[in-house]
Amino acid sequence: MTPTEREKPSASDDVEASETLAPKVDASADPKEESTAPTGPAVGTRWSRPVRAAAMAAAVLVPIAAAAFFYMRYTADHSTLEVQNSARAAACEYAKTMTNYNAQNIDEYIGNVLDGATGEFKTEFSKTSSELKDVITSAQIKSEARDTSCGVANADDEHAEVVVAMSVSISSLGTQGRQVPSQISLVATMDRIDGHWLVSKLDAPALEPASPAQAPAAEQPVPR
Repeated sequence: MTPTEREKPSASDDVEASETLAPKVDASADPKEESTAPTGPAVGTRWSRPVRAAAMAAAVLVPIAAAAFFYMRYTADHSTLEVQNSARAAACEYAKTMTNYNAQNIDEYIGNVLDGATGEFKTEFSKTSSELKDVITSAQIKSEARDTSCGVANADDEHAEVVVAMSVSISSLGTQGRQVPSQISLVATMDRIDGHWLVSKLDAPALEPASPAQAPAAEQPVPR
């Protein structure tokens, strides 16, 4: 045998080597016994579904909640504005009723004032209405409302306080029929009764102590 022939591996040597290197398989092992440990993707899938569902719910509910909030806020603000406007309009109209009178329509005037009043103010005005009629008739007092400006100091659904500033012109026997301009400020406390705003209190410094018939304070010309 030559050296070359001795060094060349035989086919049987290759088979033995491959059997040595190949992993041995246990024939008794059950092929069904596999690892049941959860893999990364399976865990992620199990948790991602609730997260996605919650995210979708939030995406839907948050805009709805925001819309509901702003709608309620708008409704409340709109309702408050309506209350203020209605109270202001009623007070302005009543101020004109209070300052438009003359000796010829005194009975109608007293009736209109009482119709728009309630509570303390109505009681007081009713008590002094006879005296007021005598004063206006005897002095031939005539009052006419001019410009009127009104603002709501505070208000809720049932009560309001309205500040009124107005200019009037008053004439009487004392002015020899000449109309004298004057400025009058009123603070009207309003109560809403059966859907109507009525005056329950009236603070009128220019008209005190009794009534709009007291011309001396009102007959002073407006400074120019």
